[in-house]
Amino acid sequence: MGGRRRADEATARLVQAWRARDAGVLAGLLHPSVVLTADGLDGVAHAPVRGATAVAETLLRLTTPPAPGELSAAIANGVPAVVVHSSGTTRGVVVVEVRRGLVTRLWAVFNPLKLSTWR
Repeated sequence: MGGRRRADEATARLVQAWRARDAGVLAGLLHPSVVLTADGLDGVAHAPVRGATAVAETLLRLTTPPAPGELSAAIANGVPAVVVHSSGTTRGVVVVEVRRGLVTRLWAVFNPLKLSTWR
């Protein structure tokens, strides 16, 4: 299976677990040393969040709780991503890096000035 296809499938599973708010399944999709770096995100430390459990808990705090359709898989800058919507507006884009079927790195952009092209 190709790397892009594997990344797309891992991102789809990430969205599904995130929507279900299942921290255990979510953490299981993340590499143990996964890193989440966030830009413009209130309530998340400016330093990267590290480790599957801490990253899973942080992702769940980003959407409390999401309505169906508020999380969707997408492509951002040519790579898999999760788009976080709220009331029809894009609140954030989380770019996903996958290796060997596990999410190894996430870049979350929640800075409204950087999301102006996302609708």
